[in-house]
Amino acid sequence: MISNVPEFVVRRQPPDDVHEIIDGLMQPIPRPSKAHESICEALENALREHLACSLEQVFTARDRRPLCTDRSTLYPDFWVSTLCRDPVNEQRVAYPGLVIEVLSPFREKVDRGAKLHAYREIDSVQELLVIDPARGRSELYRRCGPRQWQFTDVEGSEPIHLESIGMSLESLSGFGYR
Repeated sequence: MISNVPEFVVRRQPPDDVHEIIDGLMQPIPRPSKAHESICEALENALREHLACSLEQVFTARDRRPLCTDRSTLYPDFWVSTLCRDPVNEQRVAYPGLVIEVLSPFREKVDRGAKLHAYREIDSVQELLVIDPARGRSELYRRCGPRQWQFTDVEGSEPIHLESIGMSLESLSGFGYR
């Protein structure tokens, strides 16, 4: 039995409590929902199968290898990199080309705002895919110039072509959302 609020808060924290630093501010990463985990599992399997015979490597948030900028330490749901380690700091992934975020209601504002902006500041990132399970939609951002991005709003049943890794997803409907 929990007798006070601080004790309740402490007991609710996951044992491997993780935070991100986004534009200099610490942000907690909540435990993912079952729907979020289901979508991530299906997407991870598809990415790993597609990239099985290539030099690219898939990293997940579970790998605890952050994407770092001068002001941010980020843990996306997925990212794909052709250079797997930064030669100076082995914990950093040096050249992510594709970043994928699966939104959750608790972090949607952060993920769509400051975090998305921080990803766009990483020069090697060519595509950002933001999956919104609650709305059955995705947003694809593709770099088309040094500070220019093309935005595509995608219905859950529409195909998505990820140019950065040469992969087409027929639709995201099979990944656990409408």
